[in-house]
Amino acid sequence: MVNKQHKQLGGKIADTLLYFSNNIFNCNTFDLPLNRNEIAYLIGSSRESVTKQLNDFVSDGLISLEGRKIKLLEIATLEKISKFG
Repeated sequence: MVNKQHKQLGGKIADTLLYFSNNIFNCNTFDLPLNRNEIAYLIGSSRESVTKQLNDFVSDGLISLEGRKIKLLEIATLEKISKFG
């Protein structure tokens, strides 16, 4: 609940991706179990904003994304975004 209130969108999405990677799949490459609408609902945002932020992460080289398959490329940077976002 605290994360929902105090983080910006990038921090919320980075936090979500790291949670799936570290706590659910124990791997940096995984099939995202939620669609963009579900992620948006989870973090309290819109589908469009989630899609744009994920595309920004791809453009910045932080993740690769093919459909639901996601690979975290720059984990240290995502952790910083999650922590300070």
